[in-house]
Amino acid sequence: MKSKNEVHRDRTGAAIETLATPVCLIGDDGNGDRFDQYVMNSLVAERELLADVQKNVERRDGEVWPIEERMKRSIAKTAKAAGIEDVSKLPGRARIGYPSTEARIKLLGPNAYLAYRMGSVEVHGEWNGLYRNHSPLEGLQFSPNVNGLHVRPQIPLTLVMLSLTVILENIEMPHSRKGSYSGTPITNRGSAAARKQGR
Repeated sequence: MKSKNEVHRDRTGAAIETLATPVCLIGDDGNGDRFDQYVMNSLVAERELLADVQKNVERRDGEVWPIEERMKRSIAKTAKAAGIEDVSKLPGRARIGYPSTEARIKLLGPNAYLAYRMGSVEVHGEWNGLYRNHSPLEGLQFSPNVNGLHVRPQIPLTLVMLSLTVILENIEMPHSRKGSYSGTPITNRGSAAARKQGR
């Protein structure tokens, strides 16, 4: 069972990634390439899933299971909404050129990636997470932690500070003469392919 600290770390890591996305997209130079990269990069997982489905169908000599039909329809529907004709023809992540998770998170500030990495230890079940939270060293042996953990306020506080920083640096205040971001609002943008099709 996860402790409160571990749950906070799980959510904080996911939230840090989520905060990094609009900051990365705001950094688009105005031609929409970053938005196209974002959409295509998001669909790479769909392309890989579709390839796995097709391999499984081939192994069964062409027999398609109902769940696979539904998965294929769902992938096609998602791709169509993104303005992509065929996800199987998408290039790999490196060729798409969307910044890595690390590069995006570093846009949030010099210590944001450090906070993200510290939380990922517990999320991915690494040894140091096990040692810190569940099996401390007592004398010469490890013992189960039956006393629970102290809640650490630094974890949610990090998320609050990052959220406020992103919001305050990227909104245009109604009463200000000039906001820190004066480009097209994220909600009015989309992939170039979708924009060309009038979506």
